[in-house]
Amino acid sequence: MLFAAAVAAGAGLSPASAAACPDASTWGLLRFQATGAQLFDPRYAEVSAGGGGWLGDCRTRVANARGTLSGYFPRRPAVSLRLTGLDDYELEFRTDSPCDTLLLINSGSGIWYYNDDATAEGDAAVRIVNPTDGIWDIWIGTFRSERCDASLVVDTF
Repeated sequence: MLFAAAVAAGAGLSPASAAACPDASTWGLLRFQATGAQLFDPRYAEVSAGGGGWLGDCRTRVANARGTLSGYFPRRPAVSLRLTGLDDYELEFRTDSPCDTLLLINSGSGIWYYNDDATAEGDAAVRIVNPTDGIWDIWIGTFRSERCDASLVVDTF
């Protein structure tokens, strides 16, 4: 069983805008456990990308962000993972979708990662060197307000 990671996301916002911000204290719609060795064979999760909250309105602290935080994200993570045995691996999250997707990740140690347009097709990817064991929450957003089907791929190297 996974345990929820409680990290405040959106301190200092009005109640209405805070309610639309990604919330790391909630469970992902999909949950699974894996080890670094198991993820050497990629895992896939079919999710719905996009949401009602504009990330630019949130004051979520995000590490490794390049440029302005943007995109429409849901409040709940799409996926919550309990990952162990990551010591000898690099960890990668990536999307595959017909729409322009974005990734927002809260790591097992509470660090936020964000990416937009890692590929020419508009898919997002985040690769972490020296990842930590723990609960990882992943949100998949869209650049425009539409929702679309997407695949989340989780892999180790």
